[in-house]
This record gives sequence, structure tokens and C-alpha cells, in this order.
Amino acid sequence: MVIHELSDEECLTAIAETRFGRLGCARDNQPYVVPIYYAYRKGADGASYLYSFTTVGQKVDWMRGNPQVCVEWDDVERYDRWTSVIAFGRYEELMGDPGAGRDEEDLGQEVHRAYKLLRERSTTWWQPGSAAFNCRTHCDPAQLWSPIYYRIRIDRMSGRRADPQSPGAVR
Repeated sequence: MVIHELSDEECLTAIAETRFGRLGCARDNQPYVVPIYYAYRKGADGASYLYSFTTVGQKVDWMRGNPQVCVEWDDVERYDRWTSVIAFGRYEELMGDPGAGRDEEDLGQEVHRAYKLLRERSTTWWQPGSAAFNCRTHCDPAQLWSPIYYRIRIDRMSGRRADPQSPGAVR
């Protein structure tokens, strides 16, 4: 088995071709990893973004306190044929305080963009966030359902691919 390092472009291609990954965040030196559905988009500013949806809960609380996050994606065919990518970036809540550098119109456009991208990728994109809210035991039961759209601005990536062939083998 040979393990290859992926270029940034190969990492983005792998991320863009799927809709499911694992979000990692941290608070007080404690990591927390949860599955998420997302949609990839390259912004007009040239930055790469992962858009997602959730409801109020632990990951939102933690990301609000520490916006440095990562998203991991993998595809494992077998022990010697797999691809794994980690995108490191910053959590940006799209329904937050307009004073955070974006005006209300910009926030509204980004929420609409997130909704549209997620809906295009899957008809059930909203179910994990909604189901988590409905079966919550860690939240205040009196808390109202409040959808939260967010994006991860990708700062850097790392990826590897395992190939069962030896380095000199011809495909």
C-alpha cells in the first residue's frame, strides 16, 4: 500500500463531491466531534465554504465560544484503498449579530444561499438538526425551535489517499 498526499485542489474535489462529514470543535481543551450534512461552495471572494444547518445545542455553544473548527471527510473502500481529508477553518453563523462585520441584507442572502445549496444536495438535509432538537435532553425544554444556518470558511486542508498498488506498478 502506498499513501499519497493530496493537493488542495484534490482535497476540495473530494469535499465537494460529498455531503456528509464530521465537524470537530473544542472548548476548555475538550474536543467534540459530531456528524453533519453540508454543501460546498466557492465564494465570490475566492474562499471555499461549507454550508450547514443545525439547531441550538452544544456544538453551537462551543463554536460561538471558539470558532476554530475542522471538518473531516473520508471514503473507505477497504483497508488499503481510502481517502481522507480534513478542512480547517472558522465557524461563521449566518443568523447572528449584524454588527459582526455583515449587514442584515448580506446575512439574509447568505441564509438563502445556504438553504438553496443544502436543498439542492438532499431532500432530507434538515432532518438531523431537527431530530437532534426534538430528542434533546441536554437543552432547556422550554427553548423554542430556532434553525441556525452557518458556514465554515476553509483556511487550509490536508488529505491522504491510500492505494494498494506498489510505487512502480503500472495501472
